[in-house]
This record gives sequence, structure tokens and C-alpha cells, in this order.
Amino acid sequence: GVVMLTGRVLEIHDSSVRGLRGHTARNLEVVGGPDGADVPLLTSRGAQRQEDVLDLVAAGMQTRQKRPTDINADSSRSHLVITLTCRVTPRIGSATQSKLHLVDLAGSESHKLANTAKDGLHEAKNINRSLSALADVLLALDRKKANPAQHVPYRNSRLTHMLKDAIGGNSKMLLLLCVSPTPRFLSETLHSLRSGTPTRQGQTGAATKKSVEGEPATDAG
Repeated sequence: GVVMLTGRVLEIHDSSVRGLRGHTARNLEVVGGPDGADVPLLTSRGAQRQEDVLDLVAAGMQTRQKRPTDINADSSRSHLVITLTCRVTPRIGSATQSKLHLVDLAGSESHKLANTAKDGLHEAKNINRSLSALADVLLALDRKKANPAQHVPYRNSRLTHMLKDAIGGNSKMLLLLCVSPTPRFLSETLHSLRSGTPTRQGQTGAATKKSVEGEPATDAG
């Protein structure tokens, strides 16, 4: 069989989607599909080697939107999304495909502690709005366990719309929180821990293989 691994990197800044490698256009369109959302105009590159994946990460970290604050000289102002897609084409049978999203969420900091400049307040509002939308989606998924008819508001933000196939459905999700042990930032640490609670309570489906052609395949286990 043939195994093909590709990758792409983008950022979501002020509710706009922008490719960070070989793309300069802003506000790329996010299109919904049966298996989640996609950005058709964003091309993927071969990522067969470890170095290829690290190059994608480096490109994203170097070119994403940043703004220095009083508590973080390198504060990220956009959500960074690196997507790796693995397609396996066997000699006999249907091809299968899986995705891995690596997401670095934008920093959500106290305006007073960060001393955010006026031109950064608009960014901060958009960041907080998208993070709230993520929390709403996770809460809705938790409620869906008891009420299958519960609506999940994926389309309330570009972030949750793009990551629909990773947040719900046949997927697994892991959230890592970056917190500080410094007493001065206790309120920020508690806020981060509270924001992570819906992730721990939420429940996603069992990760399974899916045929590229849409035919059912065996469970991934």
C-alpha cells in the first residue's frame, strides 16, 4: 500500500483565516462538508519526513500575529492551526484517511495585567469571543449525552467551525493548559483552569477509520 502524509498551517486572527506558508491572502473561506469544515484555497504540502512537519511548525510560529504585552513579550494574537492528513491506499480495498490538528490557542490575558494597548483591545475581544464559542461547543457536547437533540453551535466562530471534525464526532481531543505558579498571576491561572473544565467533562465519539470514498471501514481500535 501507499501512505501519503501532507500538512498545512494557518492562523485565525480577528475572525479571519490566513495561510502561513505560501499564502498572503487574508479571510480565506471556510466551507462546511460532511466530515467537517475545510479551507479549499489553502494548499497542503508533503510532510513525509519529521523535518517537514517541524518546518510547518516553525513557519507558523514565526509568521503568526503577535503583540508584546507587560506580561508576555511574545504574546500570540491569533489561533495557530497545523493540520496533518494521513491517507493510506492499500493494494486491495478502499483508501482511508485521518487527520491530526495541532492547535495553539491565542493568549487570553487580563487587560489590566497585560496593559493592552488600544489597538490590541479589538484583538482581545475577538480572542475572548472565539474562546467562549469553544467553551459553548464543549458544553453543548456534554449536554448532548443526555439530550441527543441538543444543538451544537459549531458555526458561532471560525475556530469551532474549522475544528468540528476534531471536537465532535469520531475524534479524540487533548487540551494542555499553560499556567503560571507566580502568585501575581493567580487569577489568570484559575481562569485558565476553569476554561479547561468543559473539555474534561465533554465527550467525543470513538476514533474510527473512514474510507475516503465514503464506504464504512473497520474501527481503529
